[in-house]
Amino acid sequence: MSSIKDKAQMGTDQAADAAKQGVDAGARTAHGLVESVSDMAEQGRKAVSDFASDASKSASEAGEKAQRWAEDAYDTTSDKVKEYSDDFTSLIRKHPVPALLVSFAVGILTAKMLRS
Repeated sequence: MSSIKDKAQMGTDQAADAAKQGVDAGARTAHGLVESVSDMAEQGRKAVSDFASDASKSASEAGEKAQRWAEDAYDTTSDKVKEYSDDFTSLIRKHPVPALLVSFAVGILTAKMLRS
């Protein structure tokens, strides 16, 4: 009887060893998967962070360009308006009577258009 008991004990021990090896292999596989997923998540985080940084830089550069363009447009327009204003003032000073008559005629025409 002892041999059946010994064989049963050996079978139990072998089954326990096999189960332990299976659990260990499963744990190693799960640990490897967790590390792989963790690595992929870290790579994804870095990629998103890099993209956000690049997008922020691009938006900042676009804003600076728009600001420079607006400043240049304002300066150019301001210069042109001052130039035309100076020319108009000079023309009126050189020819005050015709300027007064033209202004009077424009006033009369405007009044007639508003009455109609």
